[in-house]
Amino acid sequence: MNIVYTVNIGRIVQAALERLEGLGLEAHFSNNLTLRSHKGETRYDLEVKAQLSLASLSATLCHLKKHPQPLLVATHLSPNVIEELIKRGVEFIDTSGNCYLDSDVGYILVRGQKRLPIKETTPFSQAGLKLVFALLTQPELHTYRDIATASDVSLGKVSTAMKALLEQGYLFKTATGKIQVADRDQLIKRWELGYSETIRPKLNPCGFRLSQSLDSFVKTLEAGIIGGEWVAAKLTKFLRPESVTVYLSSVARQKLQREAKLIPTAERPQVYLLDEFQTTKTKVAHPLLIRAELLALGDERLREVADKLLKDEHV
Repeated sequence: MNIVYTVNIGRIVQAALERLEGLGLEAHFSNNLTLRSHKGETRYDLEVKAQLSLASLSATLCHLKKHPQPLLVATHLSPNVIEELIKRGVEFIDTSGNCYLDSDVGYILVRGQKRLPIKETTPFSQAGLKLVFALLTQPELHTYRDIATASDVSLGKVSTAMKALLEQGYLFKTATGKIQVADRDQLIKRWELGYSETIRPKLNPCGFRLSQSLDSFVKTLEAGIIGGEWVAAKLTKFLRPESVTVYLSSVARQKLQREAKLIPTAERPQVYLLDEFQTTKTKVAHPLLIRAELLALGDERLREVADKLLKDEHV
């Protein structure tokens, strides 16, 4: 199955894999999990649970049956749940180091481990997401210093985030030492989720309606970077745009709101004003940022346009 990443799920999987260290297993984690040992290897379909109790176990077991080689990944599992899983032959690993594996990698059973906290470090913090955006939009970046400059992130935070991205398999080093994206599609999905959950809320998004036509408003814009539905429509020629997203400084936002006589509204805004995010010499946002914005707005009509951006290889 394909994993739908959230910050919590990413932490759970990473923490559980860290607990496997010392058991002689090699793990490769992308859309699924491949475990290798000196005896063999097994490719698992992951089912990740933030919480699992005896009361909710039945539904989880039914879902696991849909997968040919399921592996349950969870936060700390109670002794009663562990006992039931073993009885039913359900392989699992948890964030405290308890695990039950019975496949080509061998038979491994570890139980009785005390609850351990999950590390809160993640490469998908606000700084990490800015770094990921730079890597996806500027593949020529290779040195940490260049990445720091391009993403406007400190060198120390770049080093920390890059280490985590490498460890989690999002990036890899070539034989010549260059860093490359391992799975561009998967990293784009993670970026889009991070934009919606972490980046966009901190850009102070506000919606407005206009007292003029949308095209007239866009044509008179002097400051900011234009994105969202209006640019997506121009790229795909797939729909008639009903809104535009503009990224600009707080001073420019106030000036634009005043001069364009923008009227605040939460009902089908024609204009979305957000703080600056992308540094560019052009006045148009990168298609990756445009697609993430469309998905964040949660409109099915815009999702179709976002998918067309990807299909037509604008992203």
